[in-house]
Amino acid sequence: MLAIYPTGLFYARHSREPLAWETIREIVLRQKETDYELDVYLWKPQPLARSAATTPDLSIELAPLDAHPAQVIEAIGAHARVRAETGILPAFNN
Repeated sequence: MLAIYPTGLFYARHSREPLAWETIREIVLRQKETDYELDVYLWKPQPLARSAATTPDLSIELAPLDAHPAQVIEAIGAHARVRAETGILPAFNN
């Protein structure tokens, strides 16, 4: 389950509590074959930041969701910037 709240992003597979928008460093939309996923990177304490910079803290597949991926991106975009990976359809670029 994925829910987008004014206070944060809730993803049931990651946590029982929403991730506050302030704890999210970056959200990247990526295309995997014909489906899309969001890679979410969280702010880390300084010593850990360098080692984990390229690995997302969580990945959210958009295909199983009831909403169209563009609707999910639009809802998140009201609270945080979503960066689209190079080559993603222009409709997803923010």
